[in-house]
Amino acid sequence: MPGTGLAREAGQLDRLAWKSLLHLTRVHPGSTNPRASGRKLAEAAVGVPVAPSGSNLDRGRPVRSSPTSYDPARETELWQELERLIAAKGAYPSA
Repeated sequence: MPGTGLAREAGQLDRLAWKSLLHLTRVHPGSTNPRASGRKLAEAAVGVPVAPSGSNLDRGRPVRSSPTSYDPARETELWQELERLIAAKGAYPSA
């Protein structure tokens, strides 16, 4: 998002490319700015607007998550992989 300083630590060539590409996003109708995005993030954090379980917020509007996100087999696979990674770091013993 333009104006966030996200690429401030990047190399000179990367910053140039970043600024060039971000300049194009300013004219996109779905583009926003840091202040508006910050407001929407704060509203989401306190539950305004209320979004049904299993949805995401897109520019403040609840939208249904992708069909893949409702796949129980993928959920189990993700959970098991997270447990494996955490156990590998020694955070807690594997179940």
